[in-house]
Amino acid sequence: MSLKFFDKLSQNFIELLNDKDDNNVIIEWEISQNPTLLTNLEEWSEENFLTLETTLQ
Repeated sequence: MSLKFFDKLSQNFIELLNDKDDNNVIIEWEISQNPTLLTNLEEWSEENFLTLETTLQ
């Protein structure tokens, strides 16, 4: 997977998180859908972000 793709994914995720009203709900929902995800976003791997993207599609 290219770094460019990951950068774009990260940018989209950051934009999503900038919506303060929804970010906690979305992340909590994502973790409930995929209990293997870490609760601390700072520890998320590229695979975790891809899981988020797939779930949100």
